[in-house]
This record gives sequence, C-alpha cells and structure tokens, in this order.
Amino acid sequence: MLRDERQVALDCVIVNAKRAADSYDDAAAIATDPAMAALFQELSRRRDAMAKELEPHLRALGELPSDPDVESEALGQVWRRVKTTLASDGQAPLLAEAAATEEELARCIDAAVAADLPEAARALLRDFGDEVARDRARLPPPEG
Repeated sequence: MLRDERQVALDCVIVNAKRAADSYDDAAAIATDPAMAALFQELSRRRDAMAKELEPHLRALGELPSDPDVESEALGQVWRRVKTTLASDGQAPLLAEAAATEEELARCIDAAVAADLPEAARALLRDFGDEVARDRARLPPPEG
C-alpha cells in the first residue's frame, strides 16, 4: 500500500531526525574542539529523541517509520572524515554539514506541519520546528 501525503511528510521528519542524530554522533567523535563535540553530542541526543517522539504519531496513521539507508550513512561517515582531514579548518566541514542537516530537517518539519495531520502531531512538529530554529542559531558559521 502506498503512503499518503501525511505519512510521507511525517516520515520525512523522522528519517531526517534519525539521520541527523547519526551524523551528529559521528561529528562529535571527529570534532577536535571539545565545545563543538559537546554541541554535536547534545544535538544527536535531541534529534534521536525527536524521531522517537514522532514515531507513535506515524504508527497512529497506520504506517511504520522508515530507517535511514545504511549504505548511504556509511558513505557519509567516510566522506565526513575525508573532508575534515583535508580541510585547513577541520571544524568547517562539520559546521557546514550541520547547517545543511538542520536546514533539511526544518524543510521536512514545515512540510509536515502543512500536511493534514492530527493537531497533536502538528503541535509537536511546531515545537520541533522552534527547537531546530534555536539550534540553527547556536551553530557557529563555518570558516574556511
């Protein structure tokens, strides 16, 4: 059975939150700045919690959440490490990727809020949209 627009929109948020959690976990292990590593660890925990909190809402719509593509995630980890190693400022690629990750997550959240979801799910998504906006403002701009 094909997913409807609501299921697709909500699954986009869940998958991107899971992908962000994995990416931030890896970035925390690579980051040389302890403050940056701590920020990435915090973002990883929060994006993982976001996905877990939204999953029951997708199940209530009769669909199971998707998982990020394992091969793509592994390739992303390798590419992240190569970019960080080759960059003059090893933090710059991590920050640029974090900004892109949060931008994509915000896009998915906006689409899900616009979908015809139950109000409880939409209220949660609006809260998560505010959280992502605050976190985007906390990320230092990449330099280099």
